Amino acid sequence: MTFTDGTTITTGLLVGADGAWSRVRPLLSDATPEYIGMSGVETYLFDADTLHPAAAKAVGGGSLFALAPGKGFLTHREKGGTLHTYVMLARPRDWFAAIDFTDAAELGKALAAHPDDLETALTAYEQAMFPRSAAAAVEGAFVHELFYGDDAPHGLINMFTVAPSAGGSLLSPDDDEHAAED
Repeated sequence: MTFTDGTTITTGLLVGADGAWSRVRPLLSDATPEYIGMSGVETYLFDADTLHPAAAKAVGGGSLFALAPGKGFLTHREKGGTLHTYVMLARPRDWFAAIDFTDAAELGKALAAHPDDLETALTAYEQAMFPRSAAAAVEGAFVHELFYGDDAPHGLINMFTVAPSAGGSLLSPDDDEHAAED
């Protein structure tokens, strides 16, 4: 591998953790991510009670959801007085570079389990990652529609106020009861 400053190295593994729209991925695979029309930014306000008291008061002791069709933000408290916020907007693909959520810990486990066989380690990583990614994509599309779809925030309100069907869960895309009208 040659860096922009001319330095070169030889390595048995190169991890391209440069996001969903990676410049490394096309060199290794024909797989391409699919943009679903929602862009997001994740932020933290540390020591919010002291440094950001108005925001801390608005969130209170739990979470704050402000949702409308095609946009919204979700904030929740974490330990140490931290406020963790997700801001989501329906925007064209070129408006925002998506974030790569690849599970680096899974890759680390696979490399540790197969330190002398890089191909086996990468195959194990992909076998664990692909099914989980597919399920996460289905759930993510469902949650995005629930939070930011044409029915926002009513779908979310129904999710919290209408009991799920037998065997379903509140966040199951297969559970039609959560979206039922009262």
